[in-house]
Amino acid sequence: MRADFAVPGAAVYRPIGLLLGLLLAMSPTLANAGERSAAETRLKASFVYKFTHFVEWPADSLGPPTSSLRICTLASRVFAVQLGKIVQHRSAHGHALEVFHLEAGNKLLGCKVLFVEQSFDSQIVALGDRLRGQATLTIGESQAFLDHGGMIALLKQGRRLQFEVNRQAFQASSLLPSSQLLRLASKPGSHNGRGGL
Repeated sequence: MRADFAVPGAAVYRPIGLLLGLLLAMSPTLANAGERSAAETRLKASFVYKFTHFVEWPADSLGPPTSSLRICTLASRVFAVQLGKIVQHRSAHGHALEVFHLEAGNKLLGCKVLFVEQSFDSQIVALGDRLRGQATLTIGESQAFLDHGGMIALLKQGRRLQFEVNRQAFQASSLLPSSQLLRLASKPGSHNGRGGL
């Protein structure tokens, strides 16, 4: 199966498997750890953007076409800025995308996507309580995130980045992952995290 998985501002990654399978074979030609870290941040942000196209929300949850689809980040400001650059002037499901960087105490109302950096994993349980009943796609960076009901986790395996999907979490929500997303996930169907953050 082939599909294009375009990263805004960069060349198109031809087979989707190159980005979603090989996916972050961090280039050994990068000069230093700083460049590798910046490249990894860009790639993770690109994943978050692309996931919005592989998940369906209930029609009534997105609001009118003039409303935006908000991607909230509980992450470093560097990540939020990079994601903002990627989604600028882009849309998903007919809605303009916007990035909202969460600070302590911010409400999660209106977040259709929530990305949680691994350094914020200690807040997973509290986030679950705050998100209950909302149609929010949750994306994290650890097995613990999946185990506590997160939907997708971006996981590093050596120099590669891959993702796992918690099918139980999707089944407990009103969101529908595409069959393509499920096929491309590593160990499809093998994760037995609990349902719903």
